Amino acid sequence: MKKYFLSVIIILALGACRKSANDPVPTPPTSQNAPPKISYPSQLTLTVGKHIAIGPVNRGGEVPATLYGQVTTFAGSTVRASGYVNAIGTAAEFNSPQQLTGDNQGNLYIADTYNNAIRKITPDGTVTTFAGSLTGLTGNKDAADTSALFNYPDGLAIDPTGNFFVSDYSNNAIRKITPAGVVSTFYKATALFGPGGICFDNSGNLIITAQDANQVVKVSPAGVLTIIAGSLADTGGYVNGTGTSAVFYTPTDVKTDTAGNMYVVDLENSAIRKITPAGVVTTFSGTQPGPDARDGNPYLFRSPAGIAIGAGGVMYVADLGTSQVQRIMPDGTVSLVAGSVTGLYGDADGLGSAASFFEPAYIYIDNTGTAYVSDIVNFNIRKIVLTGYTYQGDKLPPGLTFDAKTGTISGTPTAQSATIHCTITGFNIKGFSASNIAIEVK
Repeated sequence: MKKYFLSVIIILALGACRKSANDPVPTPPTSQNAPPKISYPSQLTLTVGKHIAIGPVNRGGEVPATLYGQVTTFAGSTVRASGYVNAIGTAAEFNSPQQLTGDNQGNLYIADTYNNAIRKITPDGTVTTFAGSLTGLTGNKDAADTSALFNYPDGLAIDPTGNFFVSDYSNNAIRKITPAGVVSTFYKATALFGPGGICFDNSGNLIITAQDANQVVKVSPAGVLTIIAGSLADTGGYVNGTGTSAVFYTPTDVKTDTAGNMYVVDLENSAIRKITPAGVVTTFSGTQPGPDARDGNPYLFRSPAGIAIGAGGVMYVADLGTSQVQRIMPDGTVSLVAGSVTGLYGDADGLGSAASFFEPAYIYIDNTGTAYVSDIVNFNIRKIVLTGYTYQGDKLPPGLTFDAKTGTISGTPTAQSATIHCTITGFNIKGFSASNIAIEVK
């Protein structure tokens, strides 16, 4: 993310039950190596005073008994204190952490922007410096591990062979770090650039959001830069089109799908833009004109910064302006995953809307269905569980509750109610499955 932009925002977050005729016959799920395939009765007609327990029939992959949307602090300060301390968990300190990625051993790596370092977190929460100054010193020096110098590192990606690539924002460069920690300059721009979020495409090209140029570009393995989309300009706009006829306004992150489409977080347009392999740019979610625009859904994008694509093509967006993490389903439906419903900042751990962030910037999802979020003004790394069951829709009739670990609706209805409609979705590490239910109490 742009250094000047960050400078501004940091100154400114049941026991056993009786069987009912409505109970589906349970079927044992398979392992999590397949997406779930859940179903419920489409219509439930219940009786006042009669206990029920309705769980899902799952003919697909197992849904873990976890709480989807559970937020905890993984590493970094719990009292909103910036610093540079290598330690375990919340005893460690960061200073404006940005893009994250992970390796095959479960280690997490973070571009710690204002400390001018790439930090590493092991699965047990131990934080060390992988590359860059141990004192936060800025510079432009190729060397081994902590002898190397960066100048506001922002984006971070890892290739299949374990090499890291860093958007070194104020050096206007892409730096490379070998698995052994040797830092070199992979690409150096001589014109407007300002590299931000980065990722790899299916051909091994590095896809980069050139924030200062308001473009999305690619750099080949040979180090050759090509413009994918966006009109070269230091002042942005909002135009859908093909190639350089399209216009962005501070693109901050990009991810690719298996078909080669690119999804770009267009921060100051408050939108997620899509670029096809042919370079055609459209608006995937969010609408112009900017910070207060709605996309027909109950939640706003207001300065989104980071994006990740999870199992089943579900997208997760870290939104600076709302201090929320939001979800975009493949059908375009946007909903809240975690953070204050009203967009208030904070630092509380909790479930869903009970948790709070202070300008979450980037998001990374590992192969266990866990998301890691750089919470820049809280100066820490937050963890979000993305497996389990979710309930969306009308409020359940009085006397009924929903168990998010099992997907079970249970209880004893206490009053008649008109038909309510809800959707229950099960998520695992391979995908998701949703089932719609209409419930009436007589």
